Amino acid sequence: MTDDSAAPGRRWWWPDSLPTTQAGALWGIALLVMGARVGTLVQMAPSFTSALRVAPDERAAALTWLAALVMTVAVCVRMIATRGPLSTAWTAADLAVACVLLVLGPLTVPDDFRVGTWVGFQPGYALGVLLTASALRSHVLWLGAMTAVVAAASVYMADGTRTHPSTVLGNLLTYIALGIVGRLLVGYNLRLAQDADRARALAAELGRREEEHRARVAIHNGAAVMRLLTDDDVDDSTRERLRQQALVESRRMRAYLQGPAPGAAPAQGEVALAGRVQAVCERFVDLRLETSLDLGAQVRLMAEDTEAVEQALASVLLNVRQHAAASLVVVHLDSDEGDDDAHDGGARGGEGAPLRWVLSVHDDGVGFDPEVTDRGVGLGDVVVGELASRGIGVDIDSEPGIGTTVRMGTMEIGVGQG
Repeated sequence: MTDDSAAPGRRWWWPDSLPTTQAGALWGIALLVMGARVGTLVQMAPSFTSALRVAPDERAAALTWLAALVMTVAVCVRMIATRGPLSTAWTAADLAVACVLLVLGPLTVPDDFRVGTWVGFQPGYALGVLLTASALRSHVLWLGAMTAVVAAASVYMADGTRTHPSTVLGNLLTYIALGIVGRLLVGYNLRLAQDADRARALAAELGRREEEHRARVAIHNGAAVMRLLTDDDVDDSTRERLRQQALVESRRMRAYLQGPAPGAAPAQGEVALAGRVQAVCERFVDLRLETSLDLGAQVRLMAEDTEAVEQALASVLLNVRQHAAASLVVVHLDSDEGDDDAHDGGARGGEGAPLRWVLSVHDDGVGFDPEVTDRGVGLGDVVVGELASRGIGVDIDSEPGIGTTVRMGTMEIGVGQG
């Protein structure tokens, strides 16, 4: 869940319904604080009548209890309204009330009831207020809040230092220890939530970039075919073949735009690579292609990998058609049995033995300098990027005036090379 809304059918306060975001963490902290504050009131309640009975000034004692009740209710209502901890101003007011109650405690609570009883509720109430202040954003303000509570509690328990000094010291140290623990837990939970928010934002950005990459790959070959169709110098026979190829690319782009059908399973099984390579080459007969695929007849790849190789080969041949001015293009597929523990790019030969394989495309065209020429979407994304993401290596070797050789596969080339 990535928003503040509770899961359908669950109570708004139930832990499983809290979103794992920074806003959800703040709301969870507020719920814990409210639980502690209400729990303090519940513990105080049985001692109310006793506190009035033994108080030096019954009316003053009643006012202190009423102040604690009103402030607790106000704090809880505020946190429910904001779905988070108190603001700095509200925390300051809450602390002020707690400190005043501690300082005035000696006037409303007899000496014998100030330590270790809920007749003298002020120390326990102040502890809940200190835990509430754990959510303060400023470390300086939080340290000031702890100092104020400890100082006020020292005034409240001053008379007890003569008879029970160790108990008084223990109570004061309780404020410090629990205050630090509360601060650490609140800070850690907020850091976790912030990291989760950043991870979600990063995942969304990576998803957007991946979708842009997929779009470039899906439309590149089709755009290249359409560009060739607008060339007035293309002869009629080549134009007819381009129209046929345009139909193939339009179906591919339409499939990309429509997405997978609901419930459709991905393509399964292995496909003979040589047959698919031959089918692609038949769409480029105007290039004077020579194919030599017999040595790779045993190579079989998973359907998705085979489709990626098809697209890469088509992109390479489109580049040859557009830019190379080649008089001859040679497409060669070769394979060789590899070691069981070698990376095989998903290829299998007879009886499931792993195969290393390489598909090379060589043209004797104008070539280019790979050091200074940008590969663009075709060679960069459709060929190198897509194949490398599937563990299929790519190597591009070109020299101006001599030609270009593109090799893809797992034999004698490193995976992901370019």
